[in-house]
Amino acid sequence: MPKTRPLDGKNIWPALRDNGTSPVDSYYWSWHNEDVIRTADWRLHRFSNQINLYDIRKDVGETVDVAKQNPEVVTALKQKMDVWAESLHIMLTHLPAPAKLNTMPAPEGEVLEISLTVSAKAKPKDSLVVPFARYDGHVFATDCIEFDIALAPGSLPTGCFYSPFKNRNPGYLLSFKRGEGLDQFGREQVIGPSPKGGLGVWEHRVVGLSSYGPGIIPGHAIVFKGIKQGNYKIYLDNLRIRHDNGKTTPIWTNSKDSRILKVKENEFFKNLKIRTVQVENVGK
Repeated sequence: MPKTRPLDGKNIWPALRDNGTSPVDSYYWSWHNEDVIRTADWRLHRFSNQINLYDIRKDVGETVDVAKQNPEVVTALKQKMDVWAESLHIMLTHLPAPAKLNTMPAPEGEVLEISLTVSAKAKPKDSLVVPFARYDGHVFATDCIEFDIALAPGSLPTGCFYSPFKNRNPGYLLSFKRGEGLDQFGREQVIGPSPKGGLGVWEHRVVGLSSYGPGIIPGHAIVFKGIKQGNYKIYLDNLRIRHDNGKTTPIWTNSKDSRILKVKENEFFKNLKIRTVQVENVGK
């Protein structure tokens, strides 16, 4: 391990060699939509919207959630989990990104513009994935993804969102789904939240990538859902990976980064247009 990165573990060799007591009193892990701590007595699962606690000495199968009956245990274990995550600088995907990363948006030069029409036939379950960029580098549990986003005046205000994805035959496997992909404001990207400032106002968003590292999330797309009939016009700029050391790796900053895949329109989603515009022409 690099000396600049803390080791996620403890040396148990002396305990094995001398038949002594293990230095490990708690086990931690994070995977997709939860992180977990296990002690000798308890196992706590933390999701974006709920906590589950199990008394594993009495209930090894974890069949009865006793979180409500043991609030003090829940509080203590959550504090231990937070200390663990902070010690390793983990950017959890299912919890809000740290508030310190909530910087001001700074779009400049060329920005990406994607527009389309949602027909009256579309239902909330219908969606269209529009890939626009590719990144073949690795991401790590200490990385986060950040971007600037805006919706044009007159656009539908909610129901479209950015998500990384992996190719799946047929279609795409989106990284951000229910319970994953929470930004610094605690919003799931999959619900297509409107920027806090309203239509025509840029917003900076940050989402942790612990669920996908170490690994590769090559595709990047804007996803439109058939929640309501009308027109979308969405803008994006400064899509990048932010690393633990403060450095960033750009994914989309201008037209040279565009990797537009052919998207087939259908009876639900029509009039798709993808282009770059100068930031001063946003909304025009």
